[in-house]
Amino acid sequence: MNFLLYAFLFSIMGSYAASPATSSSFIDFYYKEMTYEEKTTGTLSDKIHWDIDYNPDAKIVTFNGKSIQNNTIAKYTPQMRLQQYLYQSLHDHSRKLQASFDGKKLCVSLNSPKSCHKKMYTLKRPWIQIFEFDLIPFVCSSEKELRFHILHPEDGALNDMVAKKVALEDLVVDHKHYKTQKITITLDHWLKSKFWTAEIWFDTQSLAMVQYKANRGPNSPISTLYLTSCKN
Repeated sequence: MNFLLYAFLFSIMGSYAASPATSSSFIDFYYKEMTYEEKTTGTLSDKIHWDIDYNPDAKIVTFNGKSIQNNTIAKYTPQMRLQQYLYQSLHDHSRKLQASFDGKKLCVSLNSPKSCHKKMYTLKRPWIQIFEFDLIPFVCSSEKELRFHILHPEDGALNDMVAKKVALEDLVVDHKHYKTQKITITLDHWLKSKFWTAEIWFDTQSLAMVQYKANRGPNSPISTLYLTSCKN
């Protein structure tokens, strides 16, 4: 899976308010289970299943993701502000990335075969990591562009990215028809942005991400992640 699809932290800026169609939280619009499949050159390369649970007493939404390649646990407030994050590789069990907020700073702990270290970041932008969920407030907002940070799972470095709303499109995914909002994501750099672009489609009715397309870098094949099932 492309590194941009790994689960990460998320912090929504106040300017990204929900549209009138949404409530004060996004949990009312989300499924209890969602499954995605990823294909590269027509071959199944990954399968990701998300279990989503809301604890009304603790006011915490837990996203538990399991795939062929990794396990991910992310905990958010009902307004989709991340509280805790854990990523664990299944191919290399020594590789683990953890992150949480310590006051206004983001504390990141990385264990890998190449390094073991902790970093503290003061964020100047929202932190977007799980595209499937973290971009929902942006989709609902009137904003056309969102600049954000993302953590790289290999070294824990913070990268600057930009998401842009492109168009409303009719799309057929896994034999299902959707009316979607298309979004593109690039590195937030005038030169680097020319070498990598991701395309994402969100269903405008359910707010579910239904399809994602990107490659892993120059001269690598395009991978497509698409929604195959969801349960309320």
